[in-house]
Amino acid sequence: MVEDRKTRRRYRLTNRQIKALDTKQKIYNAALGEIQNKGYLNVSIGDITEAAGVAKGSFYTHFDSKESILRYTYDQLNPIYLHAYNQVKDLDFLTSLCSFIEMSFTELEKLGREILTAMATNYHSEEFIGVYLDHDRQIYKCLDMIISAGKINGVLSEEIPTMHYVRIIFSVLIGVENCWCLMRGEEMSLADFAVQNVRLVALGMMDEARERKGM
Repeated sequence: MVEDRKTRRRYRLTNRQIKALDTKQKIYNAALGEIQNKGYLNVSIGDITEAAGVAKGSFYTHFDSKESILRYTYDQLNPIYLHAYNQVKDLDFLTSLCSFIEMSFTELEKLGREILTAMATNYHSEEFIGVYLDHDRQIYKCLDMIISAGKINGVLSEEIPTMHYVRIIFSVLIGVENCWCLMRGEEMSLADFAVQNVRLVALGMMDEARERKGM
């Protein structure tokens, strides 16, 4: 069973649709493997289809271009963020935020440094700006809920808009992803690096809230 994102109606897939989804995932997984082994710029559509064991026509049935592999990756991340949020939503603000980052970025790192580098490199292209900054992405929604809970529990300031807090955390994560991709040979995992930076910023947000209360 799958759910239509627009209507929220659930329906059963036909065998043909299941086969098509399996082929798309097979191509996507092959692309991840090729990009990780050779680097994004060194991988061709032919490399991907050969690794997947499909014809080039099959690739273009599911993806417009090599860049569309990156766009598809953003969709693949949404369930990861939602699962992480559901595991931590009942914890206190700081623990919830840091655990959410740790869980989701542990999964993100599994994609491989090369594809994460390719995604980071494309931040500023017109094709990807709208995708990356889309507030309907699950990471925005999860951060919004975690921060909203922090405001309700009194550890964050009600005077500061929730989206302002979200953008602060998100800007830290952008920097983390970029820096980690450059830190080749470093031992620290992406998740540890992200949590380290987000924790410091979150503590500063909480300190500011306490100062505002003391005014």
